[in-house]
Amino acid sequence: GLYSIDIRVTFENGCTYDTTYQQYIEVTPPPQAVFTASPQPTTIDDTEITFTSTSTTAPLIYTWSFEDGTPEASAEENPVVNFPPIPGYYTISLVVENANGCVDSLSSFILIESDGTITLPNIFTPNGDGDNDRFIPFEAFPGNWTLTIFNRWGVEVFATENPSQGWNGDDSPSATYYWVLQPRDGQQGESRAGYVMLVRD
Repeated sequence: GLYSIDIRVTFENGCTYDTTYQQYIEVTPPPQAVFTASPQPTTIDDTEITFTSTSTTAPLIYTWSFEDGTPEASAEENPVVNFPPIPGYYTISLVVENANGCVDSLSSFILIESDGTITLPNIFTPNGDGDNDRFIPFEAFPGNWTLTIFNRWGVEVFATENPSQGWNGDDSPSATYYWVLQPRDGQQGESRAGYVMLVRD
């Protein structure tokens, strides 16, 4: 806007001079870092993600960083990045800078989900030898499931929302147990059930 500026000048002889003039000052709005990612969420079968900057005030410089992405960084406006086929959240950061050197940043995340494929063994031997000691999915990152174990009388003996930790058998005796696997938190795939044999030497 238009601003008034008052100036007073004092000379060596003690005389003063006052003046006022007006100056128009233009304030350039700062940039705002904004972006979208597609597809989102996605599964481990489709981990190529396109990022589109929708940042305001026409930034000139883009600085991206992608956790575990390929590439891990980019200066493109709309980069395409490949992520590992491992379920989880991955942090994304964008820093933008406009022609006046003003900067803004945004950090968010993308979500990669399991495709619903999970395989459980039908026997395990919790004898402490380090081999097949836990009833655990073969997949290293099975996704978001609730795993519940029942004995032959239908009594729940174990439950977890982290199947990747598995069941160590606790104090349960050698027997055949019934398990139920249920998806949670938007997990792809359907509930399933089966039997596992706990064998102690």
